[in-house]
Amino acid sequence: MEGKWIAVLAIVAIVSLALGPVYWLRPTPRQRQLARLRAHAVKQGLRPEFRQLPAALAGRGYPERMMSYVWFRPEGWPREGERWLACVVDEGPEPLLQWVPDERREPPPALPAVAPVRGLAALQADAEGVAAFWHEAGEVERVDQLRQLMSAWVEAYRSAHGADGAARTGGPGGAVDPDAPL
Repeated sequence: MEGKWIAVLAIVAIVSLALGPVYWLRPTPRQRQLARLRAHAVKQGLRPEFRQLPAALAGRGYPERMMSYVWFRPEGWPREGERWLACVVDEGPEPLLQWVPDERREPPPALPAVAPVRGLAALQADAEGVAAFWHEAGEVERVDQLRQLMSAWVEAYRSAHGADGAARTGGPGGAVDPDAPL
C-alpha cells in the first residue's frame, strides 16, 4: 500500500515538474495590458516602437529609450518641415505641455488646444510624422485620447507647413508669411 502512494506522489511530482515551466511562459497581467494597448494603437493607425528620446529631453528624468506611438506621414503630410517638440512639464491633475526650444528656430506659435494624456512624456512632429513618447499607462481609452491629441497636432502641423514643407508661421506671434507658398 505504501509503495502505491509513493508511486502516485512520484507521478504527481514528475507531471508538476514537466508542466511548471509551461506556466512561466504565460504573459503577466502587465504584459497582457501592453499587448491590448499596442494592438488597439495599431487599429488606430499608430505604430508602437521603442525610440531614442530626443536629445532636448535629456536630463529631464526620462529613460534614454522610450515607447513611442508613431503616426507615420498621415495623409497630406508635408514632405519636409522643421521639428516640433513639446514635453509634459507637470504630471499633476491636469498635465501641461510646454515647447522644448529647438536650436534651429523659434517654437511654433500655439500648442494645439487638446489636453495631454496621462502618462505622456513628449510629443514630436517632423517630416516623418507625429510621435508620442508615452509610459503606456491605463487602458485602451487612453490610446483613443492619445490619437485625438495626435490628430490635433497633425492639423496644426499641416496648417503651419505647405505640401512642400515650407513653414507658414512667422515665429512666436503666429504671423503668416505672405510670401510662403500655400
